[in-house]
Amino acid sequence: MENNKPRDFFMHVATFAVLYFIAIALITLLFTLIDYRLPDTLSNFFTDPYSGPVRFAIASLIILSPLFVWLMKRLQEDVRTNSERAKLSVRKWLTYITLFIAGFTAVGDLITLLYSFLGGSLPAAFALKALTLLTVAGAIFGYFFLDLKGFWNTHRTESWYAAYGFIALVVSSVLLGFAVLGSPITQRELRFDEERRASLDQIQSQVVGYWQSNAKLPEKIDDLNNPLQYLTLPTDPETGAGYEYKKTGNLSFEVCATFARASSITQKGEFYPSMPGLVGANNWKHDAGHICFARSINTDLTKPTQLPPRQVMIN
Repeated sequence: MENNKPRDFFMHVATFAVLYFIAIALITLLFTLIDYRLPDTLSNFFTDPYSGPVRFAIASLIILSPLFVWLMKRLQEDVRTNSERAKLSVRKWLTYITLFIAGFTAVGDLITLLYSFLGGSLPAAFALKALTLLTVAGAIFGYFFLDLKGFWNTHRTESWYAAYGFIALVVSSVLLGFAVLGSPITQRELRFDEERRASLDQIQSQVVGYWQSNAKLPEKIDDLNNPLQYLTLPTDPETGAGYEYKKTGNLSFEVCATFARASSITQKGEFYPSMPGLVGANNWKHDAGHICFARSINTDLTKPTQLPPRQVMIN
């Protein structure tokens, strides 16, 4: 048996590490697509299709998939050149570890999915996630099981078919992700919209604070500026323009912004913290364009912290 050389060790470790990253990224992306297209109303949070893990998954698949194919082809060519390399201990150890992880992951995740299904999760989402896990884990298990038998070394054409099938799966998953979740331009617009929503949330909090301190609503938005308390008004992150505030009654007002896109249909208002005493505080669903959100103060739930000064009657 040929001794393991540093090159052999690092080539094999790099190949299998890249494989693990790809498997995790692919499952993360496909699970998010399923949750986005089949949202579960029992969930206490909404599915954010533009979260960091999804972006990282797509980036990982785009960069690491060609690298994995190249690394595997290099290892296979090494074995074809010198059949003793198939007996390297590092190769066998990593292959058996991968088979174990693939099998254990498939069984463990299927148990978790079945547990969620028994708790009331959507049957369609459960079936698609189970199929995703079985496909990914089964493909990895089957490929490396055949690799242990030396199948890919003696069937070069079939090894290329396997590589093409892998690339096709990754490309179709990434394209499906862009089709469902939107392009990077769409993501940028939605991130701007999320900052606008957060800014409006800050403004309505300042309005409530102003009412609690003064027992009245501000007449105009500039009244909310208070440098002594380090309160400054946010501005639109893209245009730099100020947001709109309108007093509509003694206890009611509106905050407005111009959004690039409509809010997600899977977004549930309960995801955002509710502000006690402010009716409609966590309702941020909107269409694209200039949108105003109506708010009103419920005096049964919140009280001014400072009463207005008494008016003295002069005879």
